[in-house]
Order: sequence, then structure tokens, then C-alpha cells
Amino acid sequence: MNPTDDLGTILPGTGVANLRLGMTKDQVRAIMGKPDSITTDDFPDDSESISLHYPAQGLSFDFGSDNKYVLDTIRSERPDIRLFDRVLSGLSVKDALSLFEAQSHLPESDPLTFTDDDGSQVRAYDFDSLSLTLWFVNDALDAVQIGTFWADEDTPLFPES
Repeated sequence: MNPTDDLGTILPGTGVANLRLGMTKDQVRAIMGKPDSITTDDFPDDSESISLHYPAQGLSFDFGSDNKYVLDTIRSERPDIRLFDRVLSGLSVKDALSLFEAQSHLPESDPLTFTDDDGSQVRAYDFDSLSLTLWFVNDALDAVQIGTFWADEDTPLFPES
């Protein structure tokens, strides 16, 4: 089986396909190949995040300085994003929240909402129980972002390799 055969299925706190949270940039590149672009974000607390972007595969991988630059966040914008044995891509906010509620997962607070540069209405719902964020654009699920589970505020729990 190809290590990237099932890039659509989200495994909360773990990863997608053979791409596991806690991997190094070199390990991700060995599976995914050379990224189309690499970006760096600097934050007010002097931390930074380096992101490898693979738009053809609908994936981005973030490596934060707070976690010694290992893979700590995966963002999927694939049309086949799956969780709970359902394709999530394109679901309305109402349908997605109902699906998550049926699995006993509720958003932690009111969504982050803003209008994008192109006029699109964006909403993001955080589910701390899954270390997951759902991103909606104009009421359709556009992306899912997963991160590590946490033992406490300072200790990420990376999956076993």
C-alpha cells in the first residue's frame, strides 16, 4: 500500500494516512515529496511555525518552535475529508455540528468569525476534545485542522511512530 493512499481520513490527535503528528520535516518530505511552498509565521510570543504546503493534495503541515519543530498541526482542504465514517467536505455548519454532537463532541465556544478578503464569510469551530478545528466558508465545510492531544497545557501527546 502506498503511504499516501488514504490522505482523506482524519485521525484526531494522530494524523492522516502514514503522516503522524510528531514527525520531522524530513520525514514528511520523504512521504510527500518536495512541498510546493514553505511559509514561516512569527508570533508575538517569539515563537514561530514553519508550514509545508501541498495544494495538489489539499494538505498543509505545520512545525512549531514550541514543539521543537516537529509536526504539530495538519490542515486538510481535500474534497474527501472523512471523519466518523462520513465525508465532511461541503457539509453545512448545521449538518456538521449535528454530526459532531451525535458523536458527543461539542464546540468549546462560539466560533471565530470574519469576512475574508474576497468577501467570503468564514467561521471556525474548535473541538478541544478532538484537538480539531472545522473551517467553514460561506456555510460549507472547507477545511479541517488537527493537532496533538495534550496531557496538560504544556505537554503535547504525540502518537507513537
